[in-house]
Amino acid sequence: MNQNTYRFINRVINEMELEIIGQGETPGSLVVRDALKGIKNMQIQCLPPRVILEQKIMETPDNDSGCYGELLKINRQLEQGAFVLNHAGTEIFFRDTLEMDNLDRNELAASLNSVSLALMEFGDRLMEMHTDD
Repeated sequence: MNQNTYRFINRVINEMELEIIGQGETPGSLVVRDALKGIKNMQIQCLPPRVILEQKIMETPDNDSGCYGELLKINRQLEQGAFVLNHAGTEIFFRDTLEMDNLDRNELAASLNSVSLALMEFGDRLMEMHTDD
């Protein structure tokens, strides 16, 4: 893990007043939260040449086929990041991937804020999918 990138990410997290609540699953990764922004246990992983931000949103509804189509429709409307499934298809995550080499404060801040924007705009549709099962 590049120490300069790690320090830079830490600085931006502190400037945005996000709370670092622990280390992530991979060495050098962080877990952050800000309940008011909808950021809950977001993993920030530095996996050169990329920085990956990922947050679990919810379990996949039982009516899988309708869920998948709805997620694709939502993703088309997102300006940054995407709703994705885990490998087993049982959980929905919000994920954004950034290039490490040219990463700047505005890009990282926008990525960190993108989960909040997505949940504000599409949270009701996600909850409808979850309750329709």
